[in-house]
Amino acid sequence: MAANKNKKSPAKGLSNAMAFIYIALILLLVYMLFNSNGGEPLKVEWYEVKETMIPQGDVEKIDYVTNEFKGTVFIKRDRIEKYKNRFGGKTPKYSSLFYFQVPSSFDAEKEFSMIRDSLPQDRKFEYHFDVSTDYWGSILGWLWPLIFIIFTIYLFARMSKGMTGGGTGGGGGGIFSVGKSQAKVFDKNSKVKVTFKDVAGLEEAKVEIIEP
Repeated sequence: MAANKNKKSPAKGLSNAMAFIYIALILLLVYMLFNSNGGEPLKVEWYEVKETMIPQGDVEKIDYVTNEFKGTVFIKRDRIEKYKNRFGGKTPKYSSLFYFQVPSSFDAEKEFSMIRDSLPQDRKFEYHFDVSTDYWGSILGWLWPLIFIIFTIYLFARMSKGMTGGGTGGGGGGIFSVGKSQAKVFDKNSKVKVTFKDVAGLEEAKVEIIEP
């Protein structure tokens, strides 16, 4: 009887493992939502940046990647609030709110220089040029959530197996052994040895063993 009390219920073990999975997935979802709140720039047309954002003095700087023909627009900290409606009504945490793509014929240095020179001092912006080489960073950016999910499923399987006996001895064989018969086949010619230790606490059984 004591052994049965110490044995963990397969249903309880499975329930605990499922609770862990749900918590892990919720945490992952929350992280992805908060990480994208202003962290991923929104695509806009260069025309809007040139004709609206820059003339209004909202742009702090532009980082232009020459081999991708892509510019990231950084908004001044005191102007970020006005763009929150584009981010679900929440004020973004980062100033790199927008990016634009241009054709290969776009002369970024000439274009930025002409616009900047035409602005009053309080509305001028900085611009920088760079070449993109961070291929692994982009790959890992979307690959790590997949790795996390696979690891969570693996951990769930390990926990379920451990909590249901792992398939060893008389422990049950894991969640896939439900419904399988645990009966054992005995040879009628074999001798069954029973000791006093096996029938501890059963007085009638002791008498039967003592009797010839």
